[in-house]
Amino acid sequence: MLFVLCCTQLQAQKIGLVFSGGGAKGLAHIGTLKALEENHIPIDYVTGTSMGGIVG
Repeated sequence: MLFVLCCTQLQAQKIGLVFSGGGAKGLAHIGTLKALEENHIPIDYVTGTSMGGIVG
C-alpha cells in the first residue's frame, strides 16, 4: 500500500511559473497570479528574473 502511494505522488504533475524582468512591465505578473488564484489553480514553484523575481 505504501509503495502505491509513493508512486502516485511521484507521478503527480507540478505547476511552475517563470516571470521575466522588465521594470514596470513586471508588475503585469501580479494579474497573472490573481487570475490563477481566483480559478483555484495551485502553483508549486515560482521563479523569475529582476522584477519578475520580486513579484514571484
